[in-house]
Amino acid sequence: MAKFLQETLRESGLKANAHILGSDAFKEFFRKVRHPFNCPPFEPTGSVKVRSTGESPSNEDIINVAKLFDDDLTLDNLSRPQLTSMCRYMGLNAFGTDNFLRGAIRSRLLRLRRDDQVILAEGVAELSTAELQHASQSRGIRTYGVSPARLREDLKTWIDLHLSERVSGVLLILGRAFEFDRKPGENETSQVAVVRSLEYVLSGLPDNLVR
Repeated sequence: MAKFLQETLRESGLKANAHILGSDAFKEFFRKVRHPFNCPPFEPTGSVKVRSTGESPSNEDIINVAKLFDDDLTLDNLSRPQLTSMCRYMGLNAFGTDNFLRGAIRSRLLRLRRDDQVILAEGVAELSTAELQHASQSRGIRTYGVSPARLREDLKTWIDLHLSERVSGVLLILGRAFEFDRKPGENETSQVAVVRSLEYVLSGLPDNLVR
């Protein structure tokens, strides 16, 4: 399912409204980054070729753009193939009208946000291994072959970006799909991996939208 979701994003990318396209954060991000699907996947950020300036977007650049895409805006602009593949990736029923699928995803995201708040209050360290794996799987976080320590780090990163930075849960899940079949590097932190995955998703906006 992760690969299928990746393909739907490669084919049509995300869509953005005029407010996002005109924002300083968006312009700064695309002043630096090029479309990632034209280069080998998951190169280190410093080696990704750029659109024009020879610079790479900083973590702050990437997060600032991600924060422009709220859940409703992102879901409303996902195509039918993107919606169905995202539902399958999240373990949801992928049958029904587009509005039904959006409603199912919104409902799941609302439950995840409430769960994030509970985990934040009680502490990630208090979760048993089984609870940790279940929480990770429900957020599209790879669990197979991943140590409990790394899962705790990944879950902390998710909660920080979702609650503190207010990054869309839709974007976080789409980003996780790009990371799903990739093991983290030996010295690679969870935040580095997740922010890079967001960069890949956001860079999928069609080039003709970038001014």
